[in-house]
Formats: sequence, structure tokens, C-alpha cells
Amino acid sequence: MEESIRFQGASDGLQTVIIPREPNILSAKEPNASQENEAVILRAHAPRMNREASYLPPPAPTGPRVYITDPTPVARDKAVFSVPQNPRRRRAAKGYTATERTSSTESARSKRRTRLTAFSIVLVVAVTLFAGESIIKGLTLASAGLHLPDAASILLTDTNHEADTEPATVVETTQKAAEVEVIPPAALSKTDDLTETPADVALNMENYAEAHPNQKKGGKIVSITYTSKHATAHYGSLLFKNTTKTQQNIDYEDVFAQELPIKIEDGKPAVLIYHTHTTEGYELTERDWWAEGWSSRTEQAALSVVRVGTAITQQLEAAGFTVIHDTAIYDKNYNGAYDRSRVMVEKMLEEHPGLIVTLDVHRDAIHNDNGSRYKPVNTINGKKAAQVMIITGVQEGSVTDFPNWRQNLGFAMHLQNQVDTDFPGLMRPIYFCARKYNMNKTPCSLLLEFGSDNNTLEEAVYSGAMIGRSLSTLLAAYK
Repeated sequence: MEESIRFQGASDGLQTVIIPREPNILSAKEPNASQENEAVILRAHAPRMNREASYLPPPAPTGPRVYITDPTPVARDKAVFSVPQNPRRRRAAKGYTATERTSSTESARSKRRTRLTAFSIVLVVAVTLFAGESIIKGLTLASAGLHLPDAASILLTDTNHEADTEPATVVETTQKAAEVEVIPPAALSKTDDLTETPADVALNMENYAEAHPNQKKGGKIVSITYTSKHATAHYGSLLFKNTTKTQQNIDYEDVFAQELPIKIEDGKPAVLIYHTHTTEGYELTERDWWAEGWSSRTEQAALSVVRVGTAITQQLEAAGFTVIHDTAIYDKNYNGAYDRSRVMVEKMLEEHPGLIVTLDVHRDAIHNDNGSRYKPVNTINGKKAAQVMIITGVQEGSVTDFPNWRQNLGFAMHLQNQVDTDFPGLMRPIYFCARKYNMNKTPCSLLLEFGSDNNTLEEAVYSGAMIGRSLSTLLAAYK
């Protein structure tokens, strides 16, 4: 089944215009950070595109896959908004001249400038009184080191913040890139070695390097491997970063012993894979520095977290499972992305009542205020892989309507255990936190972070293939 899901439509009196976005940055420091990571961590995010590449959609689905795609790409390097149409433009369309418009609008412009100046003065005074030196010294973003989905971070002081409420949109600085042809992923051969770089990934990275030979160094990319020293708790070999308030003494053994509520029927969808922050992308060059002005944000499915979802999907399908891979873009307007993806999840669950495993695939962003950026990485079977973090939540504080969170945690533990068995060192500690992120929709719903914006596409796709293979092994017991 192929279906298009769109959530933004035109309204009366609105027109679509392309305008630049200005950065909006907030600051915080991660509590309980390990010594080598004790720095103000930055995260940046935005639905901005930075490639003018020809749009080649993923290949037509084969086999039992249920594939959903948004077929309408928008211009890259710009944010698209719907705003009230300017009355002056309507007059111009009707034949009014510039001279006729000037005399009638000059006084209005003067009044607007006066009001804007007064508002700016009041705003500066208010912000200074409220935040003091922390604002004057410079605003920074809430920490990706908090292990929050990119662009889902909150101020650290806001301890009762609702998990699914997103902050004001923040943009990553971008630069206009040369036009590059983007190669779509090819069908997977069941005999393919996971360590072999997919041809589309290799070609896309090669094309990017050729198109950007003179990029300017912006800062260092630092590799970091998450281990037990980054965890706050463990059960056997399973590691956790537990930031909950009410579940610090949770009995992990009891949770792990629960039977997973999974029953898979032949020919029916077993897994839903989707991407709330669809435009999250990766570095396309293997190097130890990031380029000034560059952002990995992209609507090209072959270059973003969607390509990671494709790698997971291919492994599941090769093992005989039916998969729904939703590639619709939900973060063209960043605010409300989880609300929009939730509509799709609920629709899929209504159409496929037996569907219980849902994975929201993201990537992290870990930036330091000294200009360094971090990528979680480890070598698995001789090849670099982006480390993967599972996020699962709990019902506490302002997080409500999450009654089955123990089952979600149990599923996270079983998946982590399977991956640890198959590919030791691939996983970061499970992030167990007071968040929901649509995971309350089924008892086996998780959010997964594949590396960060400074991992390469190759590293992230390799990790996606490994997660897909381990998930296939785990689910095989429930056929």
C-alpha cells in the first residue's frame, strides 16, 4: 500500500513565502556529567535544508512492505511558512503603482517603527532583569548530552516540563551547497555483509566531498565511546542512565522477567518505523572537524535518519517481517512535530490492530561551547559504527497517560540485551526518563538515537543494519 500523508495545507488569505530564520539559543549545563564531558553542551536544530540536490525518492517498495511517503519536497536552504498575505501586494496585483502606495503607507510604517523600537527596549529590559548575566554573556542551547531527542530538549531548570511539549524552533547555521545528485538506496541482498558500505551511501558521500572541496574548519569533532562510566545503574550487562524521580530503585530484574506482549501474524505488519524529526542528517565526510556554516539538515531521504530507517527495514524484510516505514516529513515546522507524527501512529494502529512495535528513529546532537562537537562511536567487527541510544519513559510528574511504561522499559531491555549479545559495544546506556514522545501508544514503542549530527552517514546506516538484524532475531521468537 502506498499512501501520502500531509499535515500542512493552505488557508484562506494565506500565501506561501520563503523567509530566512534567525537563531534562537538557550543555555544549560548537564547535571552529573562525567569528567571528560563536564562542559556546557549545545544542541541545535531546525527544519532547514542545505542541499540543492536533485530529488530522487526511495525506490518503489517490494515484497510485503507497507510504504508511506510524502512525495512533495520543498526548496532546501530555506524555511517555508504560511503567513497572512501582505495587503500591499494584493493592491499591486490589482494595478496600484508604487507611488500611490507610498503616500498611503509611509505614516503606517513610521508608527510600526516606533512601536517596534519601544517593544525592543521593553524586551531587553525584561530579559536582563529575568536572566541577568547568563543572557548577556551569550545564550546557548539545552544539552544534547541530556540524551533528549534532537530539538526536544528543555531548560534544565524546568523540571515539570511536559515531555511532549517542544521548545521554540532553533536553527542550525547552514550554507548553500553545490548541487549534488543524490543516489537512492538499492535493494538489499540477503547475503550482503553488514560491514560492507551500501553503494548509495558510498556514492553520496563521494559526491558530497567532490562538490565541497574548500570548506572552512569550524571546530573539532571529538569521538566518544559511551561505556559503564556513563551509566547510573545496571542490571547484569545492561546499562541505564536513570533520571527519573520516582523509579531510582526500580527492580530491573522484575521488569526484564515480564513477558513481552508481542504476537506476530504472517503477512501482517510487525513493525512501524517513522521519524518525527525527519530532516535530521549526518556528516557526509569522514574527518575530525566540522565545516563552518554547514548543517546536516536535509529532506533528502537518502541522506537523513530516513536512510537509517531504511537499513532497519531492509534487515527486517530480509528476515520475513512486514514493515511499515513512514517517510513523511513532520518537522518542516519544528514545533508540533510530535503531534503530527502521533496522528500517523494512531492511524496505523487503527488500520493494523496487531501492530505493537513502533520505533521513532532520530539522531542526537552533542555540541560543546568551546566549538567542539561530539560523535558517539565504537568499532564493531572492524568498522566504525554510530553508537545507539534507546529512550524509554515513565509516568511521573507532568507525564500522564502512560500506564504501560513498564512494558516499554521491558521491551527496551530485551532489545538492548539482544544487541549487546550480537554486537557488543554498539549501545549507549538506556536513557530512562520522565518523557513520553508517543511511546504510550503501544507497550513496545521506543525512541532510538543513532549517533549524532557529527557521525557520518556511513556509521549511522551501519548501525541501522545491525539494529535491524538484532530486532529480527528478537522478534523471531514471537512469530
